[in-house]
Amino acid sequence: MSFDPTEKLSEKGVKDLVKEILDHGGSFTLSRHARERMVERTYNYRDIRHIIEYGRMANTEFNTKANNWKYTFKGEDLDGDSGKVVMAIITANNCIVITVI
Repeated sequence: MSFDPTEKLSEKGVKDLVKEILDHGGSFTLSRHARERMVERTYNYRDIRHIIEYGRMANTEFNTKANNWKYTFKGEDLDGDSGKVVMAIITANNCIVITVI
């Protein structure tokens, strides 16, 4: 699959690609900052995946330093609490969670 991180994806495009990555052995990387915020907010991997899968895209921003798009998803975690996940898709097989809010 060809993937260009500089090309902005639709909400469905991001969700489909993240699902493909997670369901087929790709990498789901957590930044150090995201891991720290996860501890503070008692999030786990399943909470993050749930927010991305069932939430709505709330914001997109081009990261000129990394030369890719950052996507913010807003939704409920598994406990029903409101949260946000900021993530980027690095390659067709790797996405990174930048932070959780």
